Amino acid sequence: MRYLVLCGGGSRGAIEVGFAKALWERGVRFDGIVGSSVGALNGAFLAAGGSPEQLADIWRTLRFKDVFRFNWRLLVRGVRARSMFTLGRSLRSLIDRLGVRRFEQLSIPLAVVATDLATGAAVVIDKGSLAPALAASVAIPGLLSPVVLGGRCLVDGSLSADLPVAEAVRRGASEIWAMRCACCASPKYRFDSLTSIIAQVFGLAVDRTRREAEVARPGVVARVWSVEAELDVSSLDFSATAALITAAYEETSRRLDRLGLAGMDVATVAVP
Repeated sequence: MRYLVLCGGGSRGAIEVGFAKALWERGVRFDGIVGSSVGALNGAFLAAGGSPEQLADIWRTLRFKDVFRFNWRLLVRGVRARSMFTLGRSLRSLIDRLGVRRFEQLSIPLAVVATDLATGAAVVIDKGSLAPALAASVAIPGLLSPVVLGGRCLVDGSLSADLPVAEAVRRGASEIWAMRCACCASPKYRFDSLTSIIAQVFGLAVDRTRREAEVARPGVVARVWSVEAELDVSSLDFSATAALITAAYEETSRRLDRLGLAGMDVATVAVP
């Protein structure tokens, strides 16, 4: 079974759009998708039958204010408020534009990863209503409010399984495709706001544990690729979306060309 695995990275989720665009053009299709954080949003759109090009059109219009809307309760509740922002209009619109409401209605099976705030454990959601599951998976602590589902307080999936390769393997994947979208910003980035500081601390925590999650059992082919352009873009900076899509598309196309000419050009990581 072939699985697409999509990770977190905020605005760098545009990388996954270029990745998917190149794969779809070459006829690569998937039996299932596992997504964490922004990868859950991208994965849901593709699993609902949307094309990477349609997803790219949405991404090219996104700006910070479209994704994060100031939480005015913060002015009233102060430190008792649960987040600085709520989901912006465009992000809520993206969820609404899926055309389906429940996991069971998707064209491709999808699993979404969130994190239990009380225990730090990964929580995988693959049944029921899509909207709360997606909202939970992208809920960066401090920036977006946790979501309570099934009696659990859930936050961003990147904290527990940023690139959930192991979950795809658990579901029977024999072949995995993924492209990394590092969460932390380049040292050249100016951390001159509370939001950028929170995002960077979150990104450092995620990036330092990511490699531990990129594992596959012996015999599972894992194509886990990277694009260098991601390193110079903050996870909250949506001004480079078009460049990230293009860079990922071109990198993926080069990798696919090599696969066609010289067999597997892959990194397979195994655990005992």
